[in-house]
Amino acid sequence: MKLIFTGPGKGKTSAAAGIAFRSWGHGRKVLVLLFLKDQRISGEWKAAHYLDSPRLVVKSFGRPCPYLGQTCCPGQQECIVTRSRWEIEDEEWARAGLTLAEEEIKADRWNLIVLDEILNLWSTWPAAQPQIKNILNDAPTGLDLILTGRSCTAELVDSADLVTRMEMIKHPYTLGVLAREGIDY
Repeated sequence: MKLIFTGPGKGKTSAAAGIAFRSWGHGRKVLVLLFLKDQRISGEWKAAHYLDSPRLVVKSFGRPCPYLGQTCCPGQQECIVTRSRWEIEDEEWARAGLTLAEEEIKADRWNLIVLDEILNLWSTWPAAQPQIKNILNDAPTGLDLILTGRSCTAELVDSADLVTRMEMIKHPYTLGVLAREGIDY
């Protein structure tokens, strides 16, 4: 099954993490690949590290956060990747993550693969789109895939079995409240 969590609202990564933990809890093997972000930030993926299970593996392919252990983000959001802030290292990280995704899909050792923020990679770096299409097309029937990110094209919607669009109705961020550890990340 191919699932997509998209939209401008909060909860895409959390929804993917919930399914990943649920799947792991049922004895399934889960691989999580994070694009455009550092796994050491999000509580969902920190929790996977503490479990230390070979059946739940998380790898990140994004800029490392220079402020680990501090309030997110005391700097200038240096680890946030956008099209206007795209650098050659971001391309290298993205290529490595996409290559690993292709290899792991072909290896057929996982029941679920989460591709967190891959939809943002789709829109930020259009050169990745053919490889992302291949990943979706090459996934065997028995493999569940979850894709997350803000931007989702009609083409991607058509390739999925389930698409959920997260909408922001109200969020404290609009009032100047910063992201809270344990709630927002």
